[in-house]
Amino acid sequence: MLAFTVFSLSFLFSGETKRPVAFAQSALTLKVDGRTLGLSAPPLIRHGRTYVPVKFISDALGYQTQWLGPTKEVRITGWGHELLLKIGEPVYTFNDRRLTSETSPFIEEDRTYVPLRLVAESFGADVSYDATTKTVEIRRTALSDGKRSLWLGLTESDVERLLGAPDFRGVSRYGAQIWLYSDEPAGPLVVSLKNGQLVDLYTTNPSWESVGVRPQMRLTKAASSFSFQYRQLTFSVEQNMSTPTISKIVHGVQNGLLLAYIDQHAQANIIAVRLSSFDHSLTVPLFNYRYEGDPANVRAFQSFLSQQRRQSSPKADETDARIMAALINAFRKAHGLSTLLPDPKLDRVARLHSEEMTQHRYFDHVSKVTGKTLGDRLRDQGVPFSKAGENLAQTDDILVSHVGLINSPGHRKNLLDPEWDRMGIGTSDRNTTQVFIKTP
Repeated sequence: MLAFTVFSLSFLFSGETKRPVAFAQSALTLKVDGRTLGLSAPPLIRHGRTYVPVKFISDALGYQTQWLGPTKEVRITGWGHELLLKIGEPVYTFNDRRLTSETSPFIEEDRTYVPLRLVAESFGADVSYDATTKTVEIRRTALSDGKRSLWLGLTESDVERLLGAPDFRGVSRYGAQIWLYSDEPAGPLVVSLKNGQLVDLYTTNPSWESVGVRPQMRLTKAASSFSFQYRQLTFSVEQNMSTPTISKIVHGVQNGLLLAYIDQHAQANIIAVRLSSFDHSLTVPLFNYRYEGDPANVRAFQSFLSQQRRQSSPKADETDARIMAALINAFRKAHGLSTLLPDPKLDRVARLHSEEMTQHRYFDHVSKVTGKTLGDRLRDQGVPFSKAGENLAQTDDILVSHVGLINSPGHRKNLLDPEWDRMGIGTSDRNTTQVFIKTP
């Protein structure tokens, strides 16, 4: 392990204050994604903030750096993002947005130093400090495909700049905008935005990964329990690797969690990965959890949950149906099967059954109102078929519904039946109906 020892103080005159500013060379150990790194020059501490040579940014973090001499600026780029810092100035630019920091870069002994936390967090990494071992650790928790990088809190404009216009724009039942990118070559991306910021990101595309975790790889282990601090409360989650329909928390990330969904029928491979903010994952919720803390904080959290009311609407129903159709075709494609054509008549058959189940509060393939079966309902709508099948799901989250159906043998058989050529999806509140047919 390499550490740098404090051995001197150096002074640099600031043009603004005309006073000497002290920089202490630091005995910090720097780690990136668990690896201990050496530097060509030691990090410096100024007003309790850590600064590193700009070369560290390119060598250790993989970003590209450029010195702009005439304007005394440093440009740092990587995975579709750009950070522009000016020597001695607290104002900086990230992806064309002007922002202000309490730190600014400087030049010391012909080296350009930049604020480590500002740079790392600007690109979606987590930065932590262990005072006992004097270790600064950077963990890159963004979801990246090697060219583009997404993380919680990224702005709406940044998401669209990186991914382009979505194939479909919808709404969730919790007030978020939903952007569906269904034409991604290896699987869809489902993006949730609230108050102009990314709060949830789900993908089955194996090109995207975070901290070495990606779809279609095997998740060999997950902690049997997981805890985190949020809203001045302690949250705890019990995780059982044999429970197929519950997400597995893999890591805590900046402002949220990284989750993996497991396919128990494919050697415990990961179906999808998901970055989700604390507020989003606790509100839906995406897992069963317990929490404890001061009674006043408990009441405040319960009040917050009561305000996040689930809202049903035709637009939310349409959004869930579009997402489910994209996920089904991606799942079939991953298993070497043909994708299914959407059919408006089948959509109507599915939607009417979901609406009836919601209205009359039942959950069954046979109507509790008319006694009609799927075959009856198809004939009522004038749909010719030589074979038909149906899946039903009932959850608070359409993405969790998809995982649950994949892990249920009978439902999975329907999803992967090679004879189907058309499908229809209909949702109503918590109910989802999938209809599959083989045309004559």
